[in-house]
Amino acid sequence: MTWGNVNGISEALWFEYRMAQVAAEDAETNEMTREQGLEMLAAYRESGATHVSLIGADTPCPACADAMRRSPYAIGNVPRIPISGCTSGFCRCDYLPA
Repeated sequence: MTWGNVNGISEALWFEYRMAQVAAEDAETNEMTREQGLEMLAAYRESGATHVSLIGADTPCPACADAMRRSPYAIGNVPRIPISGCTSGFCRCDYLPA
């Protein structure tokens, strides 16, 4: 790929900056998702649920696909979102009572 300059800004530097911005946004989204997931698990547990299924995107990453195949999980033994090894930028998994 050939990089040039636009309005005096190196396209390569702009691309690097934007990718760092996207990574920071993804990290923030994963943290919010983690907190919401823990709240959901607590609410399911309080309502009497003992097992949950892990659901996700139509095209999950390999780590999420593997975790979804193993559903349902005992509510105390479900993988935490974001799923370890998720390569989707931000994890698109969610919990449902099973």
